[in-house]
Amino acid sequence: MKRTLTLLALSTFAVASHAQTFNTVSFANTVGATANFVTAGNSYTANLTGFNLTANLPVGDLAWVFDFDSNPVPAFTAVRIDIGGRLGSGSVIEGIGSEKVFDMSSTPVEVANGLVEFTVTNGGVNDLLFNYSATYTFSQPVTMGQAQKDLLFILTGGSNSFARIDYVRQEFTPVPEPATMAVVGLGVAALLRRRRR
Repeated sequence: MKRTLTLLALSTFAVASHAQTFNTVSFANTVGATANFVTAGNSYTANLTGFNLTANLPVGDLAWVFDFDSNPVPAFTAVRIDIGGRLGSGSVIEGIGSEKVFDMSSTPVEVANGLVEFTVTNGGVNDLLFNYSATYTFSQPVTMGQAQKDLLFILTGGSNSFARIDYVRQEFTPVPEPATMAVVGLGVAALLRRRRR
């Protein structure tokens, strides 16, 4: 049984460990922040430095466009956006924007067009870490695509209000690969057979 579980784990890891490709086309913002782009499996993250909002600079816009390729995964079917940061005591941050995804395998086709909208209030005395998350399902599976987002952040509060956006992350949902499903199926079948003995 240990051998079956080990083979199942190794095979699943081998299939899942293939990195997809993500390439930033453009990144811009109105507060002078910089971004470090990190790929991890099916996710692509813009880790931000210097995206700070204060009472003197309460509004900031961020636009990010990147291309992606699901290879060797057959296709992606959805994407989740995560936006995280820190909010000062007595501060309120509002985020609004759009998340658009296009299938670029031939003539561009829009497969997702979602609204990003959230409000976070910090009524405490300490800074608050926050994360907003939303998932957008594609109208068709995508192997080669482009993600486009335009995000506006608005800070309100007193003279000491403060907010920082630390990251914007995209996590793509892959269609299960036939090889992965076969390995999982074989593992389950082996476990069931052992239990019957």
